[in-house]
Amino acid sequence: MTPKERELEKENQKLREQIAGLQHRVKELEETKAASAPSKSRLQAEAVKAILDKDQLITREQLAQINPKYPSDPVYYFRQHFKETIITLKTASGTVYMTMSAHQKYLEGKKKEEAAAKKAAATPAVKEEVRQAVSA
Repeated sequence: MTPKERELEKENQKLREQIAGLQHRVKELEETKAASAPSKSRLQAEAVKAILDKDQLITREQLAQINPKYPSDPVYYFRQHFKETIITLKTASGTVYMTMSAHQKYLEGKKKEEAAAKKAAATPAVKEEVRQAVSA
């Protein structure tokens, strides 16, 4: 073996040791990450998800129980962690947050209520006209 080959072999050995050390460090970091507790934002996002899965909507009061200082933050964390869209509705009883599927159901219910209200409003007027025509 020539002196240059020996030098290259030594350098190669140093690089192999360096690679082995880095692989060991990567393994340690992965184990640490797996063992660490979830972040506060992740916990808040999961709390919102649990409520939305159960009730289909979440109120401002429920969010205040999750994060009293900043009640709207859990919704933001939910959007960031789960990449889902949350719809915000301002109702007479307060602000309500819901998923897209729940919002679609809400809109369908609103349309049915409006149609029923129109039908109910139109029906008495027709009866009154018939009564007036009969009595005349």
